[in-house]
Amino acid sequence: MRFFNSDRPGFTVIELIVAGGIFATVMAIMYGLYVTSLDASLTARTQSELQSNARAALSSMIQERESGSPAYFQGLRYQSILHVSIPSQPNNTSITFYPPTINSDGDFASPWDTSANNTIRFEYNAFEKTVKRVWTESSEERSEIMARDVSSLLFKDISMDSTLGIDQISISLTLNKVTRNNRSVTVTSTAIVTLRN
Repeated sequence: MRFFNSDRPGFTVIELIVAGGIFATVMAIMYGLYVTSLDASLTARTQSELQSNARAALSSMIQERESGSPAYFQGLRYQSILHVSIPSQPNNTSITFYPPTINSDGDFASPWDTSANNTIRFEYNAFEKTVKRVWTESSEERSEIMARDVSSLLFKDISMDSTLGIDQISISLTLNKVTRNNRSVTVTSTAIVTLRN
């Protein structure tokens, strides 16, 4: 029969169990730190993406003030005077620009052309969670998506917000996205636009 010899080098079962427990604890902590940093990285990346999309959509809406005018496309540099239509609250989720009409002599034919053939509209679609730019080209309505993951788009003028000037509108765009790890990231961008240069 063999007996345990304490003079032999090696580890006891108790020592192996303790070492394994310490190793498992350290690995669990390291895994937790890894998952937390991965989660923070994904959330930051999503927030950055949403901020970039919101800035691009707002910039496009702001640029419409100038480029929506037929005078702009003809290379003329008239003062940009746009007529704007915003539905009353709580339906103020779209805006329509009516640019001035230019006659064959290059002059303003009328202050605004309010026909459906000469409008540019930005609208929020709650079902699709998008903001679309809608315009008419060759008697056909066309649209392009300006932003996705939109949870809110509000336009206000002086009738809805008394802090605005008579020729100013406020645009508030909120984007929301749920990351793969079920974190909800929300970004809101706001701009105040002057309609006359």
